[in-house]
Amino acid sequence: MATLRKHILAKIEAPLVLAMDEVSRCYDADFRSDFFGMLRSWHNDRAIKPEFRRLDLVLVIATETNALITDLNQSPFNVAETVTLSDFDPDQVGELNRLHSNCLTGEQLDAPQGLLRGHPYLTRAATL
Repeated sequence: MATLRKHILAKIEAPLVLAMDEVSRCYDADFRSDFFGMLRSWHNDRAIKPEFRRLDLVLVIATETNALITDLNQSPFNVAETVTLSDFDPDQVGELNRLHSNCLTGEQLDAPQGLLRGHPYLTRAATL
């Protein structure tokens, strides 16, 4: 925490977003509780340390959060806003394809939609 505060937050004035993808990979890590406890302490520090008010955390996880934590008081997940992705509908799959330079033709778009039912991660992977 001292490193983040001294070497990063003290040297910037702009807001900082620290985004971590695939946080569920920490499931088997020996340091799991310490890691999530540290993230929770950063959140708590926002209330008393002005420089921490500029820090926002984004944790991307594809599993239930209670599988990752043992102590609710150290959890960064019960103080956050949860955003749940729903499956893409055919129009959204078409938009995703457009954003990826129309990698798939109209006929080719039907196959992933029928097979994957709009699952966000798998659909995106199929349109690349």
